Amino acid sequence: MATLLSAVSFTLTRLYLPATCTWIFSRYVIKAPPLALGAEVVLALATFTLLSPIIATLVGLNLLVRLVLSAYLRVTTGKRITIMEGRDAFVSHDEYANSCNHYSLYVIEGKCDLEKIRRKFSSILEQKGADGEIVYNRLKCRIIRHLTYYCWSHVGSAFKIENHVKYFSNMGPSTPALTPADIFSEMQAIYDHPFPQDKSPWEILVVPNFTYETTTSNLSASHYAFIVRMHHGVMDGISAGNALQYYIADAPSKLTVDPLCPSHAWSWSKTVLGYLQLAIMGPRSFFKVLFLDETNCFHGPELTGPKTLSWSKQVSVDALRLIKESTHTSVTAVLVSALGGSVRGLALKKGLPVPSTLHAFPTIGILPFPDVKPRNRFTMALLPLRIGLESSLERLKSAESALKALLRSPDVLTNYHLMEIFGVFPVPVINFFLEKCHATLLLSNVPGPAEKATIFGGDKIVDIGIWAPIQLGMSIGMSLFSYGGAVRATVVLDKTAGSAEDVPTIIEEFEKEIVNLARQAGVSAEQVFKDDVQIRAVAS
Repeated sequence: MATLLSAVSFTLTRLYLPATCTWIFSRYVIKAPPLALGAEVVLALATFTLLSPIIATLVGLNLLVRLVLSAYLRVTTGKRITIMEGRDAFVSHDEYANSCNHYSLYVIEGKCDLEKIRRKFSSILEQKGADGEIVYNRLKCRIIRHLTYYCWSHVGSAFKIENHVKYFSNMGPSTPALTPADIFSEMQAIYDHPFPQDKSPWEILVVPNFTYETTTSNLSASHYAFIVRMHHGVMDGISAGNALQYYIADAPSKLTVDPLCPSHAWSWSKTVLGYLQLAIMGPRSFFKVLFLDETNCFHGPELTGPKTLSWSKQVSVDALRLIKESTHTSVTAVLVSALGGSVRGLALKKGLPVPSTLHAFPTIGILPFPDVKPRNRFTMALLPLRIGLESSLERLKSAESALKALLRSPDVLTNYHLMEIFGVFPVPVINFFLEKCHATLLLSNVPGPAEKATIFGGDKIVDIGIWAPIQLGMSIGMSLFSYGGAVRATVVLDKTAGSAEDVPTIIEEFEKEIVNLARQAGVSAEQVFKDDVQIRAVAS
C-alpha cells in the first residue's frame, strides 16, 4: 500500500502538476502547439499508467466471464447461441431513431423476377468457403441480447427466404414504376426502425418497376431496383462489396480497390513503428475522443427521427482525378472537402453561424481482409473539417492536410483495437462508450467495382447508392460509393439537425463545391456529372 501511495504521489507531483502547467502555458500564453502536444501525451500516459491495474483487472475478469458463459451456452444450446466478437458487438447498438442498419439501392436494367432473385440468394446462403464452412452462416442468425452480451442466435429451420427477399412495401409485379423520390419516401418510413427480434436482421426489398424522373434514350429499357437493408453487426460496407463482387454478380469485375489484395498489408517495420506510436500516443488519442466538446448548430441532442434521404448526381471519377492532379491533393480530399462545404452552404442559407471547425467520423477499412466472409473490419477516427475557411480551394487544402495527419496519427490503430476491447464487454458498457463518441458528421467512403456488373443472369446494374447508419449525436450521414467510373454521394439527415427541405440544399451545395473546384482545375461543369439529365429526388 505504501508503495502504491508513493507511486501515486510521485505521478501527481512530478508529472501531473508540471505537465498541466506546461500545457496551460503553451496552449494559452505562448501558443506553442508542439509543446502542448507533448504535455498532453505525458498527461495521458500518466493517467493510463495509474488506471492500468484497474483496466487490466476488469478486462481479465470480463474475458473469464465470457469464457464461462461461452462454455455454458455450448452445453445448453449446442452452437445455436454464441457470444459475438467485439468488433461486431460494438456496432450492434439498435433502437428506434438510432438504428444500426445500412442501406444500399441497386438500379437494375432488365425485367424483375422475384423468384429468380430468391433462388439466387438461397444459393448464396449455401455456399461454402475454402475452410468448408458456410460463408454467410450469420445471415441465418438473429442478433439478441443474452446474459447481458450481444449474441448470435441461429434460427435453424425457421429461416424462410421469403421473409427476407420480398417486394418492398406490399408492392407487386403490376405496381407502377417508382422514381428515386418514391423509393426514398418508402425508405424513410423504415429507416428509424430496428429489425424485429424474431428474424435475421437483413432484407432484400424488391421494387418491381423503376424509372428515373426524366425519360431518355438510355432509359428506354425496363428497370427494377432492390434495396439491401443490412444490420451493421452482420457485416460492414466492404464485406457487402465483397458479397457483390464474388457471390451476387454474375462474374467478378475490375475493382477500384481490392480489399483482399495482400499488398495492403503493413511491412514488419511499419507494424513495429505503428504499435510503438500506439503505445506512446494511443492514450492521448483515446482521451481526445472521450473529452471532445463538439458544439455547433448541427450537433446536439440524441436523434429522434424521422430521417430524410437523397443522393447527388453521378460525379465522374475522371473529373475528380483531374481536380486531384490540378490541386495536388487526392480524390478522397476532394470529396470530403465538398461534403464539408455542403454543410457550410446549408448553414449560410439558413442564416446560422458557420462553425470554424466541425468534426466528422470517417469510416476506415482495415485492409487487407483475410477472406470474403462477412465481418466488421473497420474503425472510425476524428477528422476536423475547417468549413469556416472562405474559399473552396482553402477548404480542399485543409481537408488534404487533415487526412494526411489522420493517417500518420495513431488514432486509426488505437480506435480499431478499442472497438474490439469495448465490444467484448456487456451491452451497458458498450453503450456507455458509444455515447462518448461526439461528432457532427458520419462519413463513409466505399470503393466499388470500376466496371459495370451484371446480376441474376445478365441483368445490368446501372446505378448504386449507399446510406450509412447515423446514431446518437451524429445527425448527418454522408456516404460515397464509386461504381463504373462514377461516384454517388448520398445524405441522410435527422430531424434534430434540420428539416426535409434542407437535404436538397446539402446536395446542391455538394455539387456546387465540386463544380467550383473543377473550374479552378480547368474542367467544365459538363464533364463533372455523368447523368446530368437525371433529376435529383428527395423524400419529403
